Amino acid sequence: MLIKTGISVIMKTNQNSPKIIFESSFIEEAVFLAAKYNTNKINDSIIQKFHEDRENIYQNTTTEERELAFETLYKEYLYKLKISEIFESIISKFVLLHQPNVILYVKKVWSKGQEDTELFVDGDLRTVCIALMVNRILQPFCIQAILRHDLMRICDMLDPKFQYSPQIRLDGKSELENNLIKDRFRILWDMYIDIRLRKKGYSTLKSVEDYQKAFQRSFFFLKNSEREYIYSKLEGCDDLMQIDMINWAQDARSIKTLGEGGLRCPLCDFTCYEPIKDWSDEKLRVAEAVKEEHPQWTIKQGICPQCFDLYSCKTKVKV
Repeated sequence: MLIKTGISVIMKTNQNSPKIIFESSFIEEAVFLAAKYNTNKINDSIIQKFHEDRENIYQNTTTEERELAFETLYKEYLYKLKISEIFESIISKFVLLHQPNVILYVKKVWSKGQEDTELFVDGDLRTVCIALMVNRILQPFCIQAILRHDLMRICDMLDPKFQYSPQIRLDGKSELENNLIKDRFRILWDMYIDIRLRKKGYSTLKSVEDYQKAFQRSFFFLKNSEREYIYSKLEGCDDLMQIDMINWAQDARSIKTLGEGGLRCPLCDFTCYEPIKDWSDEKLRVAEAVKEEHPQWTIKQGICPQCFDLYSCKTKVKV
């Protein structure tokens, strides 16, 4: 990953400490907010000195000198206003982020929907890109919960035991099915992350009840005993791997036909959530037309609405 210009860097002399890069625009806004609201309970004299130093730059530098002078000033007060400590104190707890080939890059975004943490791989280099709204520094609980959750996910990706792969195979029959599998996997992974965080004594943005509702809603097709088994494995934190949760996220109905209690139409093999169930009156003529082309087929095997409409047209039956 190529990191754009306009950055300030925190480089630790200790080889085992994480390396953090802050985007300059993030630093500038963060310093202004921290100085204005003083949420980190900084001595007022330090804040006053910041405003004096800033004014001094305006009065005693040329236009050419000013940009570099401000960048140096903001970087200095990133430390003095304890903004950097917010990140350092959280990141320091994640040992896998202390590796010499791992860099953390904090950048500014403008909306909640843009916030994310991603891992970029370039040869041996691992770059963790943390996209945050700057005003998060005024929300101690929120920024801590977001960072811990996102960095735990990154550590799973970096942990050889988790065996993470961005190209892992999904067994859905269509893009829609694969997207459903990804959504269910994401719920399981989020639960697994927050369960481990709570066991360490940390608070999380989502409650246990919220996760339980999402889990029940997404895995409604499983038996109670199957849901209880998955939940117990997540709660047990049994060194789960990505493939474990991918397998649980699969919907077994997607590989069975309608007659077997699954979702696949036995004629076209596409997924069907609302099969034809009423075979009364004229609809029996459609069933006869299906049997002419598929002698082994029976009504009990089911049929999707699309196939039913196709054979309705062939028989000119209006339904």
